[in-house]
Amino acid sequence: MQTVELNARTFGDNNNPPLIILHGLFGSSRNWTQLAGKWSEHYHVHVVDLRNHGESPHHQIMNYQVMAADVLGYMNSQRIQAASVLGHSMGGKVAMWMVLSHPDRVQSLIVIDIAPVDYANHFTQIFKALKHVPLQEITSRQQAENSMQEYIQEPLVRQFLLQNMVNREGHYRWRIPLDYIEAAISSIIAFPAINHLQPYTKPVMFIRGGQSCYLETQHHQKIKLLFPVATITTIENAGHWVHVEQPQQVLDLFYHFLQQQIE
Repeated sequence: MQTVELNARTFGDNNNPPLIILHGLFGSSRNWTQLAGKWSEHYHVHVVDLRNHGESPHHQIMNYQVMAADVLGYMNSQRIQAASVLGHSMGGKVAMWMVLSHPDRVQSLIVIDIAPVDYANHFTQIFKALKHVPLQEITSRQQAENSMQEYIQEPLVRQFLLQNMVNREGHYRWRIPLDYIEAAISSIIAFPAINHLQPYTKPVMFIRGGQSCYLETQHHQKIKLLFPVATITTIENAGHWVHVEQPQQVLDLFYHFLQQQIE
């Protein structure tokens, strides 16, 4: 299994307990700066760029086994034996696979708006939108966003995706390898077969957005099968990006959950 050396942003004192944050598909460590700053008062926070995202290396192979191995490799490089791990969406699946395959490396697990299940592919329009942008012709991000409107109507989604666009010497390009990610999408929307792995019997907190369809009632049975003592908490007035729409509620739930582990 060929791992890559992940880029990461760190916050706080390295004498504090480690907290690792894993972003979702098309995201990066930059999406978590605000919350990482808050958590850095009590934790040494590591917000990593998963492979093919942010400033981390690109690789054709992209599945949860190798992405989890990348994170474990990062932990080894930082001499972190075990850490609290928080993952959103794709990052939540990476975190779940880590704790199922290497339970001794995860002290506490928080999963935001994702379940350990296979999903339908809803990313076709996104790839069309990103590839539709005439990178050689545009001179501004607004032109790129206008080009994406044909495929993506939601302004917030377009702006989120445009965080992956960078300007190098006057020319725009995508920071992420679109072809690699598109080729791997069937693995990304799935969850690996558990086979011989045992359920994780320590507490796990799942947080879902009340307006999101990523973590629904029909997913609870699979969650309880793999994480028997998991709690599932809904934050109302939030969609899939719960931590962006309701950051204070995520902060409060985070501290309440970890405090319970101490008591």
